Amino acid sequence: PDKCCPIEEPNMSTLYRRCNPTAMVLLLLGFLPTLLSGTARAQALTEVAIMQHNLAATKVSSSTADATFTLRTKSGAERTRKSFGATKLQANGNDNMRAVRFLSPGDINGTATLMIEHAGGDDDMWIYLPAMKKVRRLAASNKRDSFIGTDFSYGDVMGHKVEDWKHSLLDEKTRDGIVHYVIESVPVSDAVRDDSGYARRMTWMRKDTL
Repeated sequence: PDKCCPIEEPNMSTLYRRCNPTAMVLLLLGFLPTLLSGTARAQALTEVAIMQHNLAATKVSSSTADATFTLRTKSGAERTRKSFGATKLQANGNDNMRAVRFLSPGDINGTATLMIEHAGGDDDMWIYLPAMKKVRRLAASNKRDSFIGTDFSYGDVMGHKVEDWKHSLLDEKTRDGIVHYVIESVPVSDAVRDDSGYARRMTWMRKDTL
């Protein structure tokens, strides 16, 4: 026969329940799928929120920057490229317009790019080639191309849309004494993979900035 086990709690009457281990295990198993599902949904929302916050941090009303690119070959030879860039946030408060002009070396002096983001569609990209005195419009598939001979792609410079990637929180790691979220992002479609040139991206996001 089942026995009754008293449970004492402060300021409460003594309660009784049946001590049936089998029933308790079945009860927990019944709730487990719901608990796991809720945890998975919360984690997915957290991952998307982290990436949205990461993208929002780049959205300023306007900015200018002087940049230096140092290109190194396998043999150790170096070349330096200098540029001036400017950004301006569009009226919707989400999409950026970004212009970059290269100043040196002489063979690329005057080369310029203009990139305009469109949250609801393909971004616009143009490049001005001074040697040819022509403006070339780039297609979405050109996002994977090298940005003026650097290791960056046009997609890297413009940024990647959060909704184009499936994000997974892999770990929390410490770097320079600061805890970071480590997030893996994979394309939601073959088209995104082909246009970006990436099958997988890793992002380290400081936890204390959220």
